[in-house]
Amino acid sequence: EHETGTFDFQRVLPANQPRVFWAKTGFALVSGAALLLLLWTVTRVALVPALPQAGSWFLGLGWLFLVEVFFWSILCSLLIRQPLWGVIAAISAQSLTIHVVLPSLANLHDAGAFQWTWEDERLTSWRVAAIVIVVIADIVLGKLWFEDRLRLPSWRFRRKLDFAPSYPLDAELPPYHGQRQIGWSRLLWLGWRDGRWVIGGLLAWYGFCVWQLNQTGEQQFIRILTFFGGSFLCGLFAFAPDQSGGRLRFYTERGCSPRVVWISRQVIWLVPVLIMTAGVIGLCLRHADWFSRNPGQESFEWAAAVIGPFVCYAAGQFAAMLFRSTVVAIAVGLMLTVFGIIWSNLMTSWLAPTWWAVGSLPVIGLFVTWLKANDWIEERHDRVARWRFVLGLGIPIVLLLSACATYRVVQIPVVTLPAEWGESDVPMPLTAAESKTLDLYRRALTEFESNDKRVANHETRIERSRQEHPDWSDDQRYRAAFDGFHKDWLTVQSGVVPLLREAHAHAPIPLALLQPDLASFSDDIGMPDKAVQFPTLMVRHARLLVESGQLDEAWEEIEVTWELLRRYWLRAAPVHTMRLMEVTVEGKESMLWELIADWGRHPDQSRDRIVRAIRRLEQLAKGTDSARHLIHSRLLTAKLSLFPDQQPRQDIHNLMFRSRGGIESTWLWTVWRIQPWEWWRTERVLRWRASLVMAHVQAVSQRVEDRSFVLGDWSRMRGWGPAEQALCSTTLMPENITWGMQLEAESNVLAQAESFRATMLRLALLDWQREHGQLPRSLSELVPTYFAEIPRDPQTAGHVAYFPHGPGEDVTDGAEGTQDFRIIVQKQRPFLAMFRGRYEAPQQHFDNDVWEFTGRNGKSLSLSAALRFAHVWYIEKDDLGSDP
Repeated sequence: EHETGTFDFQRVLPANQPRVFWAKTGFALVSGAALLLLLWTVTRVALVPALPQAGSWFLGLGWLFLVEVFFWSILCSLLIRQPLWGVIAAISAQSLTIHVVLPSLANLHDAGAFQWTWEDERLTSWRVAAIVIVVIADIVLGKLWFEDRLRLPSWRFRRKLDFAPSYPLDAELPPYHGQRQIGWSRLLWLGWRDGRWVIGGLLAWYGFCVWQLNQTGEQQFIRILTFFGGSFLCGLFAFAPDQSGGRLRFYTERGCSPRVVWISRQVIWLVPVLIMTAGVIGLCLRHADWFSRNPGQESFEWAAAVIGPFVCYAAGQFAAMLFRSTVVAIAVGLMLTVFGIIWSNLMTSWLAPTWWAVGSLPVIGLFVTWLKANDWIEERHDRVARWRFVLGLGIPIVLLLSACATYRVVQIPVVTLPAEWGESDVPMPLTAAESKTLDLYRRALTEFESNDKRVANHETRIERSRQEHPDWSDDQRYRAAFDGFHKDWLTVQSGVVPLLREAHAHAPIPLALLQPDLASFSDDIGMPDKAVQFPTLMVRHARLLVESGQLDEAWEEIEVTWELLRRYWLRAAPVHTMRLMEVTVEGKESMLWELIADWGRHPDQSRDRIVRAIRRLEQLAKGTDSARHLIHSRLLTAKLSLFPDQQPRQDIHNLMFRSRGGIESTWLWTVWRIQPWEWWRTERVLRWRASLVMAHVQAVSQRVEDRSFVLGDWSRMRGWGPAEQALCSTTLMPENITWGMQLEAESNVLAQAESFRATMLRLALLDWQREHGQLPRSLSELVPTYFAEIPRDPQTAGHVAYFPHGPGEDVTDGAEGTQDFRIIVQKQRPFLAMFRGRYEAPQQHFDNDVWEFTGRNGKSLSLSAALRFAHVWYIEKDDLGSDP
């Protein structure tokens, strides 16, 4: 009402004073609540991964703070005619009340400390009383205002206008043909006189905050003052007085050069910004501990300290030139300032160079105001002036966005993946020899599927045993059905074994090519991929050969089984290999390890066979095919999940983009998917990530082989600094894909190394026991008959824990009678143990047949604590012939 001069209009309306006053107040409350809800929603959406649970802002003291600002603003809007000064007075009065006046009255000031006293609950009653007083004052002043009895004070130092326009403000000015009648000195003096009190007040308050910093070490006040209270106000005052005072006509009538006017304003108002920025930089250099050790966070801090003030200054002077209303200019300028801070944070988190990614923002703001200076002063609003403004603002923004998009793509290195992987999930053309091998496997698969239908399932067998043996228990029925099923299954499928042997002698091919239509993810526990059962068939057939004493033939079957598993690793199939890895690599390999141990336990076994088997396992252990398979499988799965618009990829996408650590990531993917460069960048990140993981896997494998690993080296070996983390994390893919790839591949390499070494040691120990009638006292006695050097624990590079007589009693974990109780090692059962480096990973010391386990904290561990996260292998079977 002050700005538009509608007092008389309000008074002649057919309404009384309470209705007008409370209608305005109610509208302000509703619009303020709507704005608060909007800002809260935008904040939650934009910052949900990192937003803390600041409940006080919305459950108690935060509401009190907002209510104070609201009623103080009403009071100042009634007393002060100019909106800008009203806003400044309201914020200043509310701040001084809760930080100075009320703490002094309540005697709550701590000596030498300047605190956020609005968070002090001891002041709540005082603040409520102050609000009541302000509300009463608002009501009284509103009544006086409506009755035209409110006489606002006229300040004696209020200066008169230093210009007298010759034309009304709503009249179009004629072209100027005279000489310039105002020079540099006059323009600078006018600018200085408009802002000398503001500049002096800002610098004085800045000096006070610097003094407070030296007293308390609190630096947050300096930043807030410099960015919002200082730089933004300097930018706003550069053009706001000319807008509100109507001085534009004064400049135009006297033929002032718009560019000279623009430069004079920058000369006046950039000086305090430069002073405060230089002070902040000096304080940052002096107090280096302000910065986090995270380079990404540190770069943001420096960008905020050096470029942030100029971003706020450019936002303020841009809004002041664009909008005649000071209040609107403040609102728009603050929004632009917040956008600039968010953009700065985004660019630093993306590791973009801040000198152009963020530094270009104030340059664009200053350039647009310089370009618009002619139209602004001469009050042009025609089509040419509008296009000049739109192009002057739009072209730099488009160039900045294009540069950022290009940088986002090119900042990811171009890598070359293995040739056998190809460039897509489509298999490469096969040679004639490979086609022949594929034909043999297809024949085997066809016969396997036809034979599989002839075997009665478990349910049928259990029902039959219930009728034939009603006195049996459920456990006996299940065991009989289980054993009978596998015996019949092996008998029926015996004709497939010769085909698999024949294919083994031909050129290798990826077995994933047998059923490529299974690329869609399936939750079927039965695994529709029948080819997965080929290794199981070979293992069961080899076990029959071991039981019949045909040890050489059984080892050949073992070799065929290993080759079958390797051919699953040759080229990954997308998606369904996620379940294939779990069933094939873990399940089938564990069956194979136990088969090899049973083969070594046979009474007719010979040392020559054992030594040859150990040498062969040493050769197989050097490969990393399974880890490469896993990396390739994850790469194909991630690439497919980027295109969820077609089946079966929709299932993959839904699987990949479930909640990540409790935070929903689908909204982020939805926003990024509309940016085409993010698709290209994400694909390059996936390829680059795969190459980094492969290099890491090779390094882990080599260090395991060289025994150069020491406890705690894994985190240093990874070498993923904050830069690599930022590059790999800011993609369309959730972190569980980009980072899970490395963890799974590393675990695969270490698990493979553990299994190979444990199996070789078990073979050597079993052969020693057969020759000497007992197990050796230590593993060192196996040298040089079986090993040139005893294999070590791959994750700790220490000795493998070996107990030839087993523990004196059961080693247990948890409390008996609870669900977490388990027997780790049975008493008097000889065993080997290796430790997971990512868990407790104790170091072992061997002296006089006694093992001592020491944890990372240097304290001794009991056997139960040491074996809690260990991998344990029994050397001998129990009385029932099983090997749990």
